[in-house]
Amino acid sequence: MNNNITKQLLLSNNYWVINKDLVQLLGIEATFLLSNFAEAEQIMLYKDGWFYQTSETVEKVTTLTRYRQDNAIKKLVEMNILEQANKGMPMKRYFKINYDVLTTKFVRNQQPRLLEISNQGCKKTATSKERINKERINKEKHSCKSDEKEKDLKDFIDYWNDFNITQHTYDNKAIKKAIKRIRNKQHLKEIKKSISRYATAYKDKNHYYRYKWTLDKFIIQGNGYLDWLDEGQRWVSYIAENPTVTDKPKTKKEIEEAKKNQEELAKIAKNLFKE
Repeated sequence: MNNNITKQLLLSNNYWVINKDLVQLLGIEATFLLSNFAEAEQIMLYKDGWFYQTSETVEKVTTLTRYRQDNAIKKLVEMNILEQANKGMPMKRYFKINYDVLTTKFVRNQQPRLLEISNQGCKKTATSKERINKERINKEKHSCKSDEKEKDLKDFIDYWNDFNITQHTYDNKAIKKAIKRIRNKQHLKEIKKSISRYATAYKDKNHYYRYKWTLDKFIIQGNGYLDWLDEGQRWVSYIAENPTVTDKPKTKKEIEEAKKNQEELAKIAKNLFKE
């Protein structure tokens, strides 16, 4: 074997490069297949992000059998990372990669590790007595509080994304602006309840409501989350059709607390709608 052939064997374009963090998230075969699809997408892009790949072509390139391909595809479809459609004459397998969902899941998978690093940084700084003065302590407290607020924001966006109606990333400025005005965690809890109720009605095949909200619009528009609070018109209409639904306050104390929260949320919403 001459030196040129040996050199070609060492070049990076003769190897598959697989992200370790994606392997932890998706598994090695799903990650391997997705990497292959990302390359195929660049070459065989049809329209609106769709491209086709035959099982024979995939097996030739990756050595994954049809059985292993189907398992990997099923997993990616269930995670909403990949869409599949069989169409055309002759019929071909078309795929579409949902990069927004992949990005959201990837970042969320990294969050525990990043949060641990951030918390370690706060603790180490707080215990470095020889370097601490009054001004620095205040700055560090502010930094740790900012980390906590950032975590609350991400948890809130994750909560919305888990319902798989629309997906959002953590850097959405409109969502950050809206949530910043809602400082009371109890109020956020009430809005989460509205989100859950909206998702329940939206996914109920026997119910008429099919409007697909984005989180920022759901928070700031007058017919968004307010309609899904205890006295909101959408929720009242839904439980009238579904009397077995039990997601409502029962005791006098719960009713009074819910009413108070809704009044405060209405005031907050009124200010949001003006902006």
